Amino acid sequence: MIGRWVDRNKFQVKITLLLFLVVGTGFWIGFYFFKPGPFYVDANLLKRLLVWDGGWYLRISQNGYIESKNQLYSDFAFFPLYPLIEYGLRYSLHLSPIFIHISTLPSSHFIFKSHKNGFTPLAYIAPSVIFGIASIWAIFELSKEVLSEDLARFATISYALYPGSQFFFAGYPTSLINLLTILSLLALLKNKFWLAAIYAGIASAAGPLASLLIVVILIKYIKTSFSYLGTSYSRIKFILVRFLSGISLSVMGISGLIFYVSYQLIAFNNPLLFLQAQSGWGHATLATRINNLFHLYPLYSPGTFEVFLNSLFFKLNLFVSQIKLELFINTISFVAVVGLLVLLARRAFKDSRLWYLVLFSVLVIFTYSWTEGSIQGPVSVTRLFYIVIPAFMGAGILYELNRTTY
Repeated sequence: MIGRWVDRNKFQVKITLLLFLVVGTGFWIGFYFFKPGPFYVDANLLKRLLVWDGGWYLRISQNGYIESKNQLYSDFAFFPLYPLIEYGLRYSLHLSPIFIHISTLPSSHFIFKSHKNGFTPLAYIAPSVIFGIASIWAIFELSKEVLSEDLARFATISYALYPGSQFFFAGYPTSLINLLTILSLLALLKNKFWLAAIYAGIASAAGPLASLLIVVILIKYIKTSFSYLGTSYSRIKFILVRFLSGISLSVMGISGLIFYVSYQLIAFNNPLLFLQAQSGWGHATLATRINNLFHLYPLYSPGTFEVFLNSLFFKLNLFVSQIKLELFINTISFVAVVGLLVLLARRAFKDSRLWYLVLFSVLVIFTYSWTEGSIQGPVSVTRLFYIVIPAFMGAGILYELNRTTY
């Protein structure tokens, strides 16, 4: 039975194994041959998967949200869905008879157990890995909706081996948001508006950019509704019903965000704590942000390319150099994603359904460029742009163009 299942999904299984091989090798090389991070990051490889944002999600899953007078780097900037999943995993494993049975064994015999708090970091990474693998299956199905199976395979390979896939192996909600985004877009292409809104609503509890899904869902819903308007005997009733349905659809599409805002209002008497917390990562005047947005600041800064070449042969010893290297990689990611979307937009003239995917991608890029880029520049592009799923279908089109040319 398992053999038949593997045979039917041979391509996805191969890509999943390749993902583990490539990312695992990359982690190993990065850890042993490059500087392991700033001095305040634990050098343990497994623990490092839960630093940065992963550490915030872990802390929230253990202690909940805690209001602080100092909102710099506040945990309210991190949405609650992934911490809830981490908490549920920890709680269910504590109740599991299997966990109780082997709890007397040394921690090395069970990946979820540790002496300090009952769990190793791997327990908090497991959901991210599972969602990441599921997203590979999902994007293959999404790509086949608009591309040939051959091109869909290349799009899936591009998605699985994109540098951001490293976050499938960290305590981040990246893979969860990606999976829900793919499922929402897939449902949208099939005109299953309510299902698309449900996926979008769940995703909006994991990250704010997922809330943009409802924009394209609503636009396509309105367009589809107008196509039935001429066949309706009672146009007023038809418009009223569709209007109310559109409102309900909108609420469903951002239900996770509404839940989070309501929680902050009830628990802390401030529904916008998650926005105020963003100030911890920097702020600028409106004029400065508009200027930075116009110039894509700082899409390139002096010395980044030299730092990149130097890092291929020497360890990075300065934190500032590591930042420059990160900015360089993020700049490449920014340009690559935008370029692939241009190819997808060209194909949209032949398949109008693709315009919804392009519009969603443009909304994500613009929102990111305004909220993050206009203040900090291209920071975390590799991770935050991973939600721009349609760009990988653009990679399939690029493959087709090169195959045709050569």
